[in-house]
Amino acid sequence: MLSLDIGSTGVRAARFADGRLGPVHERRYRTAAQATNGRPDPAVVLATVVDLLDGIDPIAVRAVSVSVQWQTLLAVDADDRPLGDVLTWESTVPAADLAEVRDALRGVFSRETSGTYLHSSSPVAAVRTVSVPGTARLTDLAGWLTRRLTGRDVGWSPVIAAASGLWDRWAGGWTSPVLSALGVDEHRLGGVCAHPVHPRLGSWAAGWAPAAAWLPALGDGLCHNLGLGAVGPGATALTVGTSGSVRALLPGSPAVPDGLWAFRVGERTTAVGGAVTSAGNVLEWVTGFTGTPVPWASFDGDRPALPDVRAVPDVYGRRGPDYPDGVFGAVSGLSPGSTPADLVRAFAVDIWRPFAVLQALLDSVTGGDPDSPVTAAGGVLRRHPAAAQLAADALGRPVHLLDEAEPALRGAALVAAASLIAPVDGVLAWVDAAARSVADEGPVRPPTVPARTVSPRPAWTRALRERWSQPG
Repeated sequence: MLSLDIGSTGVRAARFADGRLGPVHERRYRTAAQATNGRPDPAVVLATVVDLLDGIDPIAVRAVSVSVQWQTLLAVDADDRPLGDVLTWESTVPAADLAEVRDALRGVFSRETSGTYLHSSSPVAAVRTVSVPGTARLTDLAGWLTRRLTGRDVGWSPVIAAASGLWDRWAGGWTSPVLSALGVDEHRLGGVCAHPVHPRLGSWAAGWAPAAAWLPALGDGLCHNLGLGAVGPGATALTVGTSGSVRALLPGSPAVPDGLWAFRVGERTTAVGGAVTSAGNVLEWVTGFTGTPVPWASFDGDRPALPDVRAVPDVYGRRGPDYPDGVFGAVSGLSPGSTPADLVRAFAVDIWRPFAVLQALLDSVTGGDPDSPVTAAGGVLRRHPAAAQLAADALGRPVHLLDEAEPALRGAALVAAASLIAPVDGVLAWVDAAARSVADEGPVRPPTVPARTVSPRPAWTRALRERWSQPG
């Protein structure tokens, strides 16, 4: 089988067989402009996927499983041609549009029903922004890509719909009062497709792998937890890449406190967590802004060495825990002696504050042992040991860092494996099966995959909590 991961900056793919991921193929599609507006051109993403798959031998590919950004929205015309860019979690909905949506949904939209928040990162907030003249259909990126590649008229995967804010997580269908308030007929969403499709004769995918079944898309956060083995009560996953999140994959429908989202991703499985918008992207921004790399070595040692400068790291906005709109990054504590390195160090420290808040909220749901490790992955943690150490200090929990560069690809493959065993059950049942398998046996992976556990430094944990308890 083949796993495909459509991320914020590029596309990756790898074969999965006998519990092992093969070589990873990668292409980037993100441009400098998209790095600031978070709106990729769907045609560019499609061309990137095609270019990537053209370089992969399709022999023996029985199933294609796709991990994708969980919250996207795209308007297309009657011929399924895009009428603009894709709105993603990074996009900014114009303030006037967002205010109009909030007014329309007052008394109609609820986190209890949707599992998420009325925030500019969510498709529900962007419906009126993307609905330009000529809009025949509102779709997600993965659904549109699957249609273009296979020639089949697939709609939303229920796993992707679950994160849209338009979905009733209890009824398992579109939320009619929300759609009505937004002036959207349900048929404009194109339905929901829970089963795989085979390429239509003459489609691109039919020429590439004619026998392959293309599975309904999966949210990247779900795939990360499966790929990292963070499934079940007490198990949480921390991911720090371009953005970040803390997540748990739990049985049933647990009660969730304010600050966390809850998506029904299986018939008996709920993904619970919180998202951090400004993470690795902020570190990249501040090093470019100042021309100064992060001095990671300054965070070594058992004695805390924190800068006097403090940062509000919301350069790219903020989601959890309070999901405000229209927020910006800020700096305080500057003095004549402050240097660019102080500014960089402040951001390198203070990006961890929302992670700590979200992990504490998640612990209240999972009943996690404060001494048990949090399973972690992501480019920031993998490339910078000092970042992993600061993460452990901020959480006050050991961080179990897996050398798993592609947890999303592995997680998507595990769902695909479940689909081959019970092909008629549908994607929600396959997610349940994959989650049970991982909870019982752990994710299938080579026994040589190394890992290390980073323990928090008590003095640093105390110093960070004191720093973040102060106003400013």
